[in-house]
Amino acid sequence: MPLIHGPMLIAIISSAVRALFVSPSLFHPIPCRSIPFLSSSYLLSSKRPFITKYSRGCFPISTTAMSNSKQSISETYTDLRQAVKSRKTHSIEWRQAQLRALSEMLVAHHDDFIAALQSDLGRSEFVSELSELSQLKSYVKDTIEMLPNYLKPSGHVSMPIKFFPASGHVVPEPLGLVLIIAPWNYPIMLALHPLVGAIAAGNAVLVKPSEISSASSKVLATVVPKFLDREAIRVVEGGVDETTEILTYRFDHIFYTGSAAVGRIVYQAAAKHLTPVTLELGGKSPVLVDDTANLRLTARRVLFGKFVNCGQICVAPDYCIVTKKTANAFYEALKETYDEMFPDPLRSNSEYCRIINDAQTARLASFLEETDDEELAKRGKILVGGDFDTETRFIGISIFQNTSLDANIMKDEIFGPLLPVVEVETMEEAIDIVNDRPKPLALYLFTSNQALVDNVSEQTSSGAISINECLMHFAVEDLPFGGVGQSGLGCCHGKASFDTFSHMKTVFHQSGRSVMDPYFRYPPYNEKKMWLMRKFF
Repeated sequence: MPLIHGPMLIAIISSAVRALFVSPSLFHPIPCRSIPFLSSSYLLSSKRPFITKYSRGCFPISTTAMSNSKQSISETYTDLRQAVKSRKTHSIEWRQAQLRALSEMLVAHHDDFIAALQSDLGRSEFVSELSELSQLKSYVKDTIEMLPNYLKPSGHVSMPIKFFPASGHVVPEPLGLVLIIAPWNYPIMLALHPLVGAIAAGNAVLVKPSEISSASSKVLATVVPKFLDREAIRVVEGGVDETTEILTYRFDHIFYTGSAAVGRIVYQAAAKHLTPVTLELGGKSPVLVDDTANLRLTARRVLFGKFVNCGQICVAPDYCIVTKKTANAFYEALKETYDEMFPDPLRSNSEYCRIINDAQTARLASFLEETDDEELAKRGKILVGGDFDTETRFIGISIFQNTSLDANIMKDEIFGPLLPVVEVETMEEAIDIVNDRPKPLALYLFTSNQALVDNVSEQTSSGAISINECLMHFAVEDLPFGGVGQSGLGCCHGKASFDTFSHMKTVFHQSGRSVMDPYFRYPPYNEKKMWLMRKFF
């Protein structure tokens, strides 16, 4: 990948964003989620009629002149670099103090976070507490408790006798200045969760929330400076111009959550400075349902995966693969379970979220209001759901029966409450379907057959595989979370987050006494030294 500089970098990123969003197909645009830092002003600048028509829901950002933004970003970057130079973030006392302050912030501004998530995503307090705040509080508490253990040097490694009396061990050290670019679907969790790991590892941090979730961005920008060390931790709001400007600076690590398309842009910007990156992306996470599965349990957990955050989750079940032998029973289980979980219309369910904006809503609604006969046949009949209202950004949970692999809905990550079901003859065929597509962030398998569990685990590759469950692996902090291939690069959670934001430095300690210094290692060399070298080395 060629290195790029200054104005060229800005031009490449801006043109790439424009190209990504202005899809050749007006009917199936690329989702807003693909551009986590995209502003409504940028969308509306497009001359394409679709973008103009359906961009109303993308939240506006500050119209501050770019020159002022550049100056502000430059000053922020300089201040954070000074914090790195001072090494103030290295002490365990500073790290623990910041983590305790972050914990206090989550409690003190609980209601503000809940209100912001309600404004951005129509989320209820219960769902926001379940899916974001509760996990964050627990993670911060556990990190504070485990931090002394994380910071301990590794035990002395075994040294070959030829290096006697040397010793060696490994110590974690901070990387320096970390950039965190957060998405809009979990705007609090996915901004603060990596922040916890970065602080624990002793780094200065710049957090860039998504302006698409504008209320959450504003809350973070307001409360973080009140609780955390402003000399070492900053939040910068803004849209595509600000993010483009930020990416021209050299960071010591970039942690990005969003789509593979924008992940490539971030990766290219990082390449200029040889900056390591963590890319938490996504993809089409399949659900494999075999003949031995508990179908009622499967239906309940799959529907839960589409209910939470209205399916706007990177690890949400994207589509199901079921054998033809079991398909009818599975459809019946889905219908019965849907009626049990949602006895009243979803429109009136206060626990059910809304789609983030008009553009995303229109994209998802296009699958439901399909009129082309050929595409309708590929998509399949609507088994349950089908209800939507673009004015209120409501898309109901909808299941499609016997979907074809070449249907439009099977081309990209759905990122919403729609669920195609693909029918196959055997689970071997299902495995082939998974392997023919980019590696997913998660793979879900419902079965009672341990041999099938072993086969799927050995014959497929995914960020994670979860047996008889959906989503829950993400909530286990001791399990590293990350993708593979197009679904991501690197991992986070628990100790893995600490390791991601740390450099594991080797320390080799040899004796300084001359008596322990074998003379034959030094030139000039001769036959005797050669014999000794072969004997002892």
